[in-house]
Amino acid sequence: MRVHIRAGTYQALHCAARDLRYDPGVLRQRVLALWLADSALDAPVVAWSEWDGTGTQARMAGDETEAPYRTGLDALRDGWRLIQMSPLLPHYPGTETQTAYLKYEFLFEQLVDVDGATNG
Repeated sequence: MRVHIRAGTYQALHCAARDLRYDPGVLRQRVLALWLADSALDAPVVAWSEWDGTGTQARMAGDETEAPYRTGLDALRDGWRLIQMSPLLPHYPGTETQTAYLKYEFLFEQLVDVDGATNG
């Protein structure tokens, strides 16, 4: 298969791609980890952690007693983007009641303009 590109088309595409390129001086990432009571996004939050790449908020474990959202779905509705969820793995026989780790982890992100505007 041969592709023919008209004169000037490559240059126009190259300029458009350059204009869309990520500018590390403008956007920063915020990451929110929510551990839910079960695998459904509308399940209650049982634990959470947040990291702010904008540098505007310094957080430590245990500095808040209330979760930032009631459910994972509430975080989605507030503009957080779901980027990862834990795979559903069955318990090994005999370990159904052990609580060694929190099983239902959901990671969310927001891209924030350093000037203050949120980009979802």
